[in-house]
Amino acid sequence: MAAWPRSLLGVGAETWVVSSADGSYELEVFDRDGTSIVRFCHTGDALPLSPAERGEDPDPAMPDAWRDALRAFGEPPNPAIISRIVVDLDGQIWAQRDRPLPGSLDGHGAPGAMYDVFLPSGRFLGSIRLPDQQRLLEARGRRVWTLHTGSLGESSIVALEIEGL
Repeated sequence: MAAWPRSLLGVGAETWVVSSADGSYELEVFDRDGTSIVRFCHTGDALPLSPAERGEDPDPAMPDAWRDALRAFGEPPNPAIISRIVVDLDGQIWAQRDRPLPGSLDGHGAPGAMYDVFLPSGRFLGSIRLPDQQRLLEARGRRVWTLHTGSLGESSIVALEIEGL
């Protein structure tokens, strides 16, 4: 239920990052010993709920019981602004804005998702959207590695170069 706010965790080699449980766009960075380094906020609104998140998606792959449960839960009072945190090899923080579809068990996030990128200090670097059908695996410098899922369900790892971030 990615639309409902909850604490998220991103773990890197030197730091780990936790999001606020109340749905606000607040992140706290900790060092390896668990000492808080910085807490920062970012402006941003949650994306509107998709028909699938409201239980209105007629996709036959979603069981009827799931659609019924989503409709019964109703809409969260404040939908989640981010749905995943990745701390890359340089310690930069990637906050995924797009939420995965209900019932999605893919730990690599939503395909083609938008990410806000921050330095470990909390300084905002910019936003980037991944190409369709690609999920963020890792990043270092201007290089990003993604998991690409093709039209036949085949997977491959792709290296991309970021321009302008």
